Amino acid sequence: MYLFCLNRTLYDYMYVLVGWLGGKIFANLRKRFQLYTFKFLLNINVYFCV
Repeated sequence: MYLFCLNRTLYDYMYVLVGWLGGKIFANLRKRFQLYTFKFLLNINVYFCV
């Protein structure tokens, strides 16, 4: 039972760590995607204006 509890906390820590890392990576990707979308729209505007 004690080992199960120990494993349980270990799993919880792993879950939190994975979730945290995943969140950071996802935020990074979203930021990059927004930047690319912005550049893309900017390029389209420039091309159409010229």
